[in-house]
Amino acid sequence: MNTVGSPIGTGMSESKTALGKFLREKRLGLHISQVEAAKRVGMKQSRYSTLERGIFTRVNGKWFPGLAHALKCRITELRALTPIRKAPQTKRGNLIRYLRKRQHLSIEELALILHMKRRYVYELETRGNQKMKSETVEKLASALNCDVSIFKNCVGLERRKAKGKLGRLVQSRCHFLNLNQAELARRTGKTRAYISKIESGALSLRFAHETRRLLSGALELDPSVIDAAVKKKKPEVSAIP
Repeated sequence: MNTVGSPIGTGMSESKTALGKFLREKRLGLHISQVEAAKRVGMKQSRYSTLERGIFTRVNGKWFPGLAHALKCRITELRALTPIRKAPQTKRGNLIRYLRKRQHLSIEELALILHMKRRYVYELETRGNQKMKSETVEKLASALNCDVSIFKNCVGLERRKAKGKLGRLVQSRCHFLNLNQAELARRTGKTRAYISKIESGALSLRFAHETRRLLSGALELDPSVIDAAVKKKKPEVSAIP
């Protein structure tokens, strides 16, 4: 950042990208500061600075008209210097990108909303080897303004290993029906945390007859199957001689 009274362009770190160098060259050619350039574009000075320094290698398309107008250049010049984003490799990635663009969000903006690192969000969209926790799926659905169930057919969820006969039954049945915990919670009218406790063995449901009925319906099982998984085998009592 320039010090007060110093010529425009002095004391700045070198730009790391061709786009950043181009923006700086155009701005200095107009003899305006970053503050003035950002004001003309309609963005914060800190964001404009990251573009010039090359911290962000891409520009959200919505800024192209403002940048072109402020720096007296063509939009095509800016697009040519913006790296082509890697295409998603999975159905999940394509879905995330479609929903993100529908909300007019950049990856950086989505990462800020999710309180996650930009790199992690980028890899969720472009790579196919990451599993996502149920909480992450719920955050994504909220940020992208869609129902969480839209992800159920294309998202591998990271799920803890089930414990107990009931927990293993619920988890295996969810896998068979392609349900995540959030969807099962919606079907039963419970919370995702409640379903998680069932799978982990923290809840036995021995006396929760209504919940067992709801669970059997949601998992498309005969109630007797759930009952058998819940009931504990009574210890045999030896006859008194």
